[in-house]
Amino acid sequence: MQEYILPTIILTISDFIFLQNKKPDWKRPVAFDDPWGPIIYIPLGLIGLYLFFNISILDLLLGFFYCAFIAQILSLLIYRGEKGDKNQSGFIKKKVLWIAIIGVIFFAIFATAGYVGIKYYQNYSNDKLAVQESNNKLVAAEKEKQDAEIQTLKKEIENIKVQQTQIKNKPSSQSIDITTSDLQKYSSDVGKIYCYGDNGSQASGTLWQMDSLEGLYVITNRHAIVGNNCHIFFEDPTNIGASIGRYKLDTNNIKSWNNKTDVAFLKILYPSIDSAKPLSSLSSKTSSLVFCSDIMPIGAPVAVIGYPAFAQKTWGGGGTQAFQAVTEGTISAYDDTVQYSPTSLPDVNYFISAKIDSGSSGGIVFSKTEKGLCVLGIPTWISLGNYETQGMAQNIHNVTYVK
Repeated sequence: MQEYILPTIILTISDFIFLQNKKPDWKRPVAFDDPWGPIIYIPLGLIGLYLFFNISILDLLLGFFYCAFIAQILSLLIYRGEKGDKNQSGFIKKKVLWIAIIGVIFFAIFATAGYVGIKYYQNYSNDKLAVQESNNKLVAAEKEKQDAEIQTLKKEIENIKVQQTQIKNKPSSQSIDITTSDLQKYSSDVGKIYCYGDNGSQASGTLWQMDSLEGLYVITNRHAIVGNNCHIFFEDPTNIGASIGRYKLDTNNIKSWNNKTDVAFLKILYPSIDSAKPLSSLSSKTSSLVFCSDIMPIGAPVAVIGYPAFAQKTWGGGGTQAFQAVTEGTISAYDDTVQYSPTSLPDVNYFISAKIDSGSSGGIVFSKTEKGLCVLGIPTWISLGNYETQGMAQNIHNVTYVK
């Protein structure tokens, strides 16, 4: 009830000033006997209580009746009698009254100060508690963030460890080079194919032998075989200008392992010129070489042997002569589109940086591992970029895939 002290003092002083010559009546509060009572006390008292102490409407009403009651009691005490009645006096003498009023004022001041101090302390405590809770939430959020970052870093470290393990276990292509001596004994297996006629073509082919098939065969690209009059020329690369001979290919019985790849497997029928060496003198060394793994690593070395157009010479009479060329590079990328419908082949094909050209089709692509040279595939197409080209080799595992 501390909030009612100040209005009570105001009302009491008002009664003392304005009502000390009025006779008190228990049936009617003295505040209503004076016109200043309703004008000053009621509005100021209620508004002051509401604004200063933030009191509810119910408390305002209770406070009003409380103050009116206290004022009525005090008015009875300080009543000094009617005008001209010198014998009448109130219960409290004037000097005692002032002392009482001053005491009440000091009490009100200290009580109000105590109330304000308590409120301030409560507000301070609540604010401090709110700040502490906010700080605790911030600390918890920061800890949660740090824990999440630590977990992320742990996952990244684990991923790096896994990648390092994969790299360690991955076949290495570094410091592995394909040398001249590696290719020398296989280069004589690669010949140049001529298909004569109005729509004739020129390509490359590789001598091949299989235990399950009798005779000698040539493996090349299907698109390189045009018409029925196709021959293959073999040369001795170790002896410049030395020819082994020209041989007729069986274009009426073209074989292949599947119809998903650009491959033609043709039997050599017979020598087509008298100077050619007999078939019995020919043998394929390439077909006895191991195939490379299903998928060789990016960066693995490659060497292409064939008769590309950039290694041809045109004679003055209009004839052309193709020369065997060896180009080297690496595996640049994988072409995995062949693993999807409609081809659905088991392995990727390769983009290679070794130069190829028209005429290279049907040649041979070698690669190398720690174990030595291996057959990677057949050069077949050229991939044209905006400023660069890449050769494309069919994977030997796709070429020989039987479904």
